[in-house]
Amino acid sequence: MCDYNVEWNGWYRLFYNGQNAQMPESCVNFGMCGSYEPLWLGGPHPQLEDGVVTRQVCVSSWDGCCTYTSHPIRVKSCPGNYYVYEFVKPSFCGDYCVEATSQSFTSVSTTTETIPPIESITTPITTTALPVDPCYNYNVLDDSWRSTNNQHSSQLMCDAVVSWRGWYRLFIQDQSVQMPDTCVEEYSCGTNAPLWLNGGHPTVEDGVVTRDVCGHWDNNCCHFQSNPIKVKACPGDYYVYEFVSPTTCSLAYCADARNINTTSTTVMPETTTETTTTVNRNPCSELSCSEDERCGMINGVYGCLCEKDHHRRQQRHDSFDFSETCESSSGSMSVSRCQLFEAGFPADVLHLNDPSCKGTVRNGRVEFHFDNDEHICGTNLVANGTHFIYSNFILGTPRSEGLISREKILKLSFSCVYPQTQTFTMNAEINPLETIVHETLPSGEGRYQVRMIPYEDDEFTRPFTGRVDAQLDQKMNVEVRVEGVDSRQFALVMDTCWATPVNDPDYSLRWDLIVTE
Repeated sequence: MCDYNVEWNGWYRLFYNGQNAQMPESCVNFGMCGSYEPLWLGGPHPQLEDGVVTRQVCVSSWDGCCTYTSHPIRVKSCPGNYYVYEFVKPSFCGDYCVEATSQSFTSVSTTTETIPPIESITTPITTTALPVDPCYNYNVLDDSWRSTNNQHSSQLMCDAVVSWRGWYRLFIQDQSVQMPDTCVEEYSCGTNAPLWLNGGHPTVEDGVVTRDVCGHWDNNCCHFQSNPIKVKACPGDYYVYEFVSPTTCSLAYCADARNINTTSTTVMPETTTETTTTVNRNPCSELSCSEDERCGMINGVYGCLCEKDHHRRQQRHDSFDFSETCESSSGSMSVSRCQLFEAGFPADVLHLNDPSCKGTVRNGRVEFHFDNDEHICGTNLVANGTHFIYSNFILGTPRSEGLISREKILKLSFSCVYPQTQTFTMNAEINPLETIVHETLPSGEGRYQVRMIPYEDDEFTRPFTGRVDAQLDQKMNVEVRVEGVDSRQFALVMDTCWATPVNDPDYSLRWDLIVTE
C-alpha cells in the first residue's frame, strides 16, 4: 500500500477490527503496516489539556527505526480516550500505521473516521482509493497497419491473440487518431473484417460509455458483432478505449487515418511566407522502452512502465532491482528504469552526489559510474583500519510539475569496500597471478588489481618473460604495483615476501625475502 496516493482531507480517527486504535509511538519494524517503510509517531500522544499539538512522523527503513522523517502531522486528544490525526500526504510511498490493543499492526487504509477539526465526530466511513482516470493512465497503440488506409495487406493480423490490458490511445504516424465510427471497407486495417465503433463517440461530459463493435464482412457492415468495449472522451480532444479480445481471429481494431488533425496557416509579413502545421505527436515515440517495459502515463507524465511479468528481484529494502560492481578505485551501479518511474522518478532527474554525474539509460536500466580519475562524482573515501570504503548515493532531484513533487526525494546510498591488506603469489614461471573479485552490494567487496613483475636490469626496463631459472643468492629486481588507484591517496606497503620451491605459498620450505619487524 502507498499513502502517497491518498487524497488526505481533514482529520481522522483510527479503528482496527471495529475497535478504537491509535498510531504507534515506538519503533515499527521495516516491512510492517502493509508497506516497505511504515510511518509511526515520533513523540508521545498529547493530553486533553494540550489541545492540538504537532508531532514528527518517523520512517522505519531497512537500516534503522527513524533514519529519516516524513511531513509532521497534528494530533489531538479527545474526551472518551481516543485521538484524532490530521494526516497529510507523506513525502514518499509509505503507510501510516495503526496500533491495536493486541500490539498488531495494519495499514491505515482500513476503516477510518473522517471528522471536522472540532469536538463533534461524524459517522465512521471506509476510505478507498479513487479510481485512476484512463485519460491519464493509458497504453499507446501505434501499429501503422491498423490505419484505414491500409487495404488488402499481404499480412493479415489477428487481435484475438493479443493480451489486452487496460486502456489504449490510438496513434498513426505519431499523430493522435480515433477508431472509425462508420463502416470500414473489407480487407482494411491489416485484416479481413475490420472492427469499427458502432454508436458514435461520447463527449467529455458522458464519461465512460460502452459501445458495440462491428466487423465488416460479406457486404454486411455488422456481419461480426464483436465484444463491446468501453470508451472515454478526454480533455485535449482525444479518446481512450478499453480494448478486449474480439470474438474471432479474422478481426482487428481500426485506427481512422481520415481523422488525423493537420491544419495549415499561412502568414505573409512583407515577403516572408511561413507555413505552420499542427499535429498531435506520439509522446512515446522517443522513449525507446525495452522489451520488459511498455509506454504509459502516470499522473500526466509519459514514461516506460514495467510489464506485469517483468522480473523484479525481491530485496529487503526495495532498492529498484539495483546491481553494483566494484573494481579498483571505481564502481558501477545500475537500477531499473521502469521501477523508478513507477515510484515517481524519471531517469532524467537522477544523478550521483555530484549533480553533473547523470545516469545513462541502456536496455531499460539507468547506469552510473565513478572512478578516481575524471569522474570522482562526489565519492567519499574513508579507511577504518581494515578496509577502504568508497561511498556515494543516487539522488532523485525533485521538480515541481507532473509526477514529481518538491517534497519527494529519492536517495539510494551504496558503497564499495576493499581490504587494505592482500596476499598474492608470483608463480614458478615468473608470471604474476592476478585476481579481480566482483561482488554485488549491499555487502559488496572488491579487490584491487595487483601485479608482481620481475626485471632483468636495475633500471626496470626489461621484464623477464617465460620461465626463469633463479639461483640462491642471485639478485633479482621485482616490481610490485597496484593498478587503478589514486597515488595521491594510496601508498603500497609490502609487509612480508617469501619464495617457495613449488607453486604453493603455504609450502613448508620457504625463503624469507622481507620479514615484518
